[in-house]
Amino acid sequence: MGEEHNEIDRLKIEVTGKKLRAARDKKHWTQRELAERFGYKTNTITIWEMGRLPYRDLLKMRLLKQFIDETMAEEPENSHKGRVKQAASQMARIHQKGLRKLGQ
Repeated sequence: MGEEHNEIDRLKIEVTGKKLRAARDKKHWTQRELAERFGYKTNTITIWEMGRLPYRDLLKMRLLKQFIDETMAEEPENSHKGRVKQAASQMARIHQKGLRKLGQ
């Protein structure tokens, strides 16, 4: 119980409503989209972003920390790598459209 309590105390510092909002914004997701992906109600996400996080639920806090950490570590979409990925994706879609037209 002591280790679990220490982890909850640490998560209270590492997981904040502002960080959750920042991660969601970085993904360009609405609160509804995040709620659907996590299996929660939209108002739950709203409450969490306001700072009333589920501190007593260690599993939820771990999930939120993982989401925040992984999202914030991702390359921004407007970075060079992000732009290259977007351009490659666009070219692949254009190529596929061209192949379909040729097949008609």
